[in-house]
Amino acid sequence: MSNLSQCLHAFVTQLLNGGVKHVVINPGSRNFPLIKTLVDANKFVQLHSCVDERSAGFMALGLAQSTNSPVGLCCTSGTAGLNYYPAIAEALYSETPLIVLTADRPPESIDNWEGQCIRQENVFAQHVHASFQTPSSFENSDTFRSIGDSSVSQALRHKGPVHVNMPFNETFYSDWVSKDFSVEPTFAPQTSYDAIPDELANDIQKSKKILWVNGADNTLEQDKYPNQLVVFSDVISNKTEGITYWESILLTEEIEREDVLPDLLITTGKYVVSKRLRTFLRKANALTHWHLSEDREIPTPFHTAPRIVNCEVKHVLDQIEHLYTSTEYKMKFVALNNQVNKATQALNWESYSEFSVFQKVYQTLPDNAILHMSNSMPVRYVGLLSKRETIQHAANRGTSGIDGCTSTAVGYAKATDKPVFLFTGDLAFLYDVNALWQQEIPKNLKIVVFNNHGGGIFELIEGPNKYGDTLPFQTTDHGLTMEHISLHFSIDYLHATSMIEVEKCLDVFLSATKPVILEVQTQRSENNAFFESYKKALQIVSHDDK
Repeated sequence: MSNLSQCLHAFVTQLLNGGVKHVVINPGSRNFPLIKTLVDANKFVQLHSCVDERSAGFMALGLAQSTNSPVGLCCTSGTAGLNYYPAIAEALYSETPLIVLTADRPPESIDNWEGQCIRQENVFAQHVHASFQTPSSFENSDTFRSIGDSSVSQALRHKGPVHVNMPFNETFYSDWVSKDFSVEPTFAPQTSYDAIPDELANDIQKSKKILWVNGADNTLEQDKYPNQLVVFSDVISNKTEGITYWESILLTEEIEREDVLPDLLITTGKYVVSKRLRTFLRKANALTHWHLSEDREIPTPFHTAPRIVNCEVKHVLDQIEHLYTSTEYKMKFVALNNQVNKATQALNWESYSEFSVFQKVYQTLPDNAILHMSNSMPVRYVGLLSKRETIQHAANRGTSGIDGCTSTAVGYAKATDKPVFLFTGDLAFLYDVNALWQQEIPKNLKIVVFNNHGGGIFELIEGPNKYGDTLPFQTTDHGLTMEHISLHFSIDYLHATSMIEVEKCLDVFLSATKPVILEVQTQRSENNAFFESYKKALQIVSHDDK
């Protein structure tokens, strides 16, 4: 066995031992040694080919979300790896383990006017948990074994991306010797929980207004909440909702009242989509905040000073059940929730607009579905609706970009037998169209493109609509449809421009046994009018109204 093949065999073995079951490979020559080693190991790892590195990065992200395990990326030298950067940033902030393997030229070639040579070592340093550089000589397989072990352990420990840069000399095509792999999985230790601190129990007992907020989380374990507890569950928390329309409540004038602010905040998961929730909680003076997590440090989006404890959620809820006796705070939000439901149900949801179609399509999804939502309006629309507990919700909210939403959904669908749906806007879809450049699109993937012809969100949020001269540059008007893109990638295509057409298309769309794109074309003026009527309906809401 050659020194090169022996060293890479040791390296890849450690990735497999650490739980890497999928690797996305981008084409190239300099990464041949890695590709050949991974092909030799294909009994233990599933390999995916993808031409576009930016798309590949997000595809790996979706695979990692779907499997709850670290996923590898592999590319050639030069600018190829730089295209991974958007996905690496998303992986960092969404806490998704990726192992990024970039082939490189030997050190003497860098900055020496040779092709496909850039400064790759530590190139992602600001957005990875660890950076490694393998030796350019292949004399010690233990060094490669150690780097392989460290890279996967760091990705798992920190729940995020790591980078391994691997220089290869030109002779890598000769004298290659393959060897069988033997994998011995390294099992992660079971999570051990802390006892509930007396301070937390005391805060629960003396509180009059506890607010429990579930942040982003892709686990589907459900908890039973005490009846007296106010619970806000983020759209991608995948947790049971207590106050169904809490995001709409935050649009009402009632939220300005002092008596709706909590005196104790308990949070789980990660970030929340709702900017209004962050604004709302920042108004609470000296808000006591406990966060339940195994992490020892978290950001402070609510401008609080959170105390972090690794307590089992069930045990904390049991303490609330027995120690928290106030019911008035919950009654206020129940009244608001009922009023929002009444006010919004009075709207004409059969009228044709983006939001009303969102509701109709969302309600028709099968119970075991996975729903991916692109950024901008899709994730916000679903957040305003009554969330369905029988489907899983996902979105790239670590950095909240539109650049890889379709690729992430493709990656997720590749690793599950469940039906995967993507709700996406036209710009997010067009921006990531290379996600469809696959040898085979997963048959369980169905895409709904809401085409308002260019960034309609900027006419719905406050600020941009005040200055008409900037809107053409913020909204990016276009006259494109998705028909020829669908044809280009041999994907079935459906098209609707009215609610009647949507209803006719839905039967075909939902029963399809292969990939399909449903394009829903709307007019921004109609979308804006319906959304304004929605917000206007909320202004009559009052928790004093029984």
